Amino acid sequence: MKKAEWENYVEVIPDVDTDEKDVKKLLDLVGDRGMVKVIYFHFGNTAVSWLDKPVPALEQKKPRECLESEEGVNLLKETLMKMPC
Repeated sequence: MKKAEWENYVEVIPDVDTDEKDVKKLLDLVGDRGMVKVIYFHFGNTAVSWLDKPVPALEQKKPRECLESEEGVNLLKETLMKMPC
């Protein structure tokens, strides 16, 4: 995936309120604000728990596991971009 594709996708996602409890926790776990915006957009208040659920599109890996490597992060980004808005 090209970096510009991800950046363009993140740009159209509504910003998150970093004072919100769930967003703060997600930022602590994920660390990347763009990734947090996208995950929170798709999963809302269930985003933190979603990080620990096996996802078929991620080869049954948990999203949190994908955050541990560049390859995993790219797979996670591609998967998130394919989700319906």
